[in-house]
Amino acid sequence: RRVRGVLFTQSTHMSRRGQGNRNKSTKKSSGGKNNSKQPKAEQYVLILIGLPGSGKSTVSVELSKHGWIRINQDTLGTMERCKQVMIKALKHNKSVIIDRCNVNPKERKMLIQEAKNMKVTNIEALFLNPGTEVCKERAKSRDKHPTLAIENVDIVIEEFLRGLKAPEKWEGYTKVMCSVNDDETKKFVSELAKYSIDKTTKLNFDTDF
Repeated sequence: RRVRGVLFTQSTHMSRRGQGNRNKSTKKSSGGKNNSKQPKAEQYVLILIGLPGSGKSTVSVELSKHGWIRINQDTLGTMERCKQVMIKALKHNKSVIIDRCNVNPKERKMLIQEAKNMKVTNIEALFLNPGTEVCKERAKSRDKHPTLAIENVDIVIEEFLRGLKAPEKWEGYTKVMCSVNDDETKKFVSELAKYSIDKTTKLNFDTDF
């Protein structure tokens, strides 16, 4: 039969009815939502390396806004406490930033081994190296730093400098990054902030454990 110039046949009618069923099936399976797959969350340990005043805390504070757990020795007090909090955060499938100077491979080795013991395969290093004088200038401009008094800045930084060794991949890293200025640091932070990590757990790992 014809209606307004359109010819309807049995096959046409069945085809349209089948299409309607398929549409219903599609809606039912999707629940009306966009089922595009989300990137699977991965787990990372990021070890910061640098002299006092190199910008480590600036990096870690910024990344903590993007789901990373900041493990800061100035807050926690000791290397042992840092390791304890790191392990507990990793048990909760979180990604962590180790915010301490970590100037020599021996100290970093302990952290890398703890990460490997927790089956973490993404272990990265970010070496912040803006220059000794820049670090001293920044450290002297900080008011009431919990562990470094202004009058001790030169002595302490020179002491750290003597033990400073740049990170290398043979230590066990999957990636090593090096920044020598603020622009490079911002680029690394922007990249790290986009990592597909678990951002769901709302716990303060400095105090809740």
